[in-house]
Amino acid sequence: MELAWSILCGSAAIDKDSGNVSLHNIVGQISFFAPDDIDDNEVKGISVNFTLFSQLWRTNIEEEETGYISADIELPTGELQDVSIPDMKVDLTGEHKRFNARFNFQGFPFVGSGIYRFVVKVRSQPDEEWSEVARVPIEIIRSPLPKNELA
Repeated sequence: MELAWSILCGSAAIDKDSGNVSLHNIVGQISFFAPDDIDDNEVKGISVNFTLFSQLWRTNIEEEETGYISADIELPTGELQDVSIPDMKVDLTGEHKRFNARFNFQGFPFVGSGIYRFVVKVRSQPDEEWSEVARVPIEIIRSPLPKNELA
């Protein structure tokens, strides 16, 4: 199987007849405000809803395939963080020539402002090593509260 694309978005809709995907509110940056007296170490995560959406295709359109897809988050420090995304079974058999994987998030770990990356990975069998197929960046920016909001 091969990855066609992966993207972060607010939501996505899949047409039941054609299987075509409509992506809504593509996400490239998340900004939030926090008081100056709160250290980054005290902010463990941010509450935000978004979807990591990936589309996989058969490597050879005439040959059926199955496998698994998952993702981790690479923090700005370079450390990989497991975000407890359960492996998703990919079914590219029968009439299914492409597969849409949707991972919904309701929060995001935070270790400081910077570029975070979703590391998308696939494998054919449960006991195989994962193969990285994409890195989807998102910039997280923490800003101080405006002065007029502190009073």
